[in-house]
Amino acid sequence: MSGRGREAVLVTDGAGRRWAVLSARSFWLRLRGLIARRGPADPLASGALCLLFPRCSSVHTVFMAGPIDVAFAAADGRVLRAERGVAPLRLLGCPGSRYVLERMARPDLPWPVPGERLEVTDGGF
Repeated sequence: MSGRGREAVLVTDGAGRRWAVLSARSFWLRLRGLIARRGPADPLASGALCLLFPRCSSVHTVFMAGPIDVAFAAADGRVLRAERGVAPLRLLGCPGSRYVLERMARPDLPWPVPGERLEVTDGGF
């Protein structure tokens, strides 16, 4: 983890699908999240990179540039809830969630589904 609290991790599921992830451990990265992410130079804006929010059970899409994909996971990595294409100005929560994985919506790419178990390499669950 760098001095600013960023940590690159890899999230995988039982089917061998993988997501490149930036762990949002710093206050500033958690605060900004995916808000106003735009442009091809920003891997978070393209959905090529996901954000992982530890100690989190709810998210909002206020000020988002577009829809997002969201997955809520329990402490053991089991996906409790997954949503795709969540429009701006929404609030989502999931009781029992310990982690949230999110990215700009990418209907062309796979996303976790409830019941799957996610594993995080280099930190995580």
